[in-house]
Amino acid sequence: VKVLSSNTDIEPVLTTIKDGEEYRLTLHAKTDSKIGRIGGEVQIFTDHPNEKVLTLPLYGMVSEGRQAKQ
Repeated sequence: VKVLSSNTDIEPVLTTIKDGEEYRLTLHAKTDSKIGRIGGEVQIFTDHPNEKVLTLPLYGMVSEGRQAKQ
């Protein structure tokens, strides 16, 4: 199983819950992402014979976060 995002500002993280059966997909906006609307697609490549590739639309908003004090 592998995951790709069409938007380079979004980092997909796939965590195995139960190998070959259950996974958790988390999407993170990169820290240098532009503030505003964000969109694209996330593709999930599987080993399932009937669902080789799942394509999910991606819509969201990147807002200004708190910066760590140095």
